[in-house]
Amino acid sequence: MIIQMALKMNVTDAIPSLRQNLSEEEEMFGWLRANAPAMFAKLWPQIEREPLSFNSESSSSPTTTTMQDPEQKEHDEKFKGGRRTKHEGD
Repeated sequence: MIIQMALKMNVTDAIPSLRQNLSEEEEMFGWLRANAPAMFAKLWPQIEREPLSFNSESSSSPTTTTMQDPEQKEHDEKFKGGRRTKHEGD
């Protein structure tokens, strides 16, 4: 779509780079399609364990979230959809 827009806007000097980028994206898509199932199968047990260890740390240590830097805390708030919980230093 971007290549078509560049053609319509007569920005032909950008087209080779856009085509190269498209080719790289298609190659990465093929690689992911071929390798993602095996990667997920290998990493899924570890992924399932991590939230449990994170939850147990945060519930046993209320200072974990209050000692975060403001930028990390803001990121966490956005990730949670802006909801605040009791243990966030209220």
